[in-house]
Amino acid sequence: MRPRFNIVALRLMSSHFIPPSPGNTEPDSVPRLLANSGQARLVKVLAGVFLAAGMLGLADRAWFISADLHARHTWPTAQGEIVSANQTDDDEQPSFKVSIRDRKRYWVEYEVRFALAEQQCRTGIYAGSAEPMGCRGMVRTRSTQSSHQAYGWLLHGYHVNQPVTILYSPDSSQIKIAGEPIWLRYNLERLILNALWVLVFSGVYAFANRREAYLRCHPEAETLTKEPDCRADDRYKLTDLGLS
Repeated sequence: MRPRFNIVALRLMSSHFIPPSPGNTEPDSVPRLLANSGQARLVKVLAGVFLAAGMLGLADRAWFISADLHARHTWPTAQGEIVSANQTDDDEQPSFKVSIRDRKRYWVEYEVRFALAEQQCRTGIYAGSAEPMGCRGMVRTRSTQSSHQAYGWLLHGYHVNQPVTILYSPDSSQIKIAGEPIWLRYNLERLILNALWVLVFSGVYAFANRREAYLRCHPEAETLTKEPDCRADDRYKLTDLGLS
């Protein structure tokens, strides 16, 4: 009878370990984020909803800016001056309330007068032909939730009796002050945030779409799971192999 030998062996890997597919080149963190096509599809749908909302908001802002720029390049002009300048809010003028969350908004309002014939004055306020600048109207800055910011606009904006060039619409009562600072016309902070929103959710949508396509082409990747680590006392268990 041949002697029996005890051979000590280390378990280096589990006998149930399934090697990854040769086509699986994605990082290990990706399967944990989107483990199956259902999760990838859900993330893609949610990202698509947020992306669509962001694109609608961005399109609205782009339309407003383009319409304002078009008006400033096409409307006729008239010489005028500032009559008064005041800080106001939507409590004093509820008709201009735009916040759906009941947050007070502030802006600066300028009363202006400019030289325009009565038949061309569409603002609804005409002082008479005796005055060289008989047509009057109101020009408002954009609104803000900060009263401090609006007060800064009032301090550093236009002053009473300051000469200005007035842009007036031939077809409506709208008027603008030519050369008005860009930060008084557009909410640049919100525009930047809106653009970042679209960029972020575009990336999330593209990532989820790519992951879903990958799982459709590699269905076996959905079942690849790493077995949890064995206990420390079982990892180096002695194996008794009987050789005869």
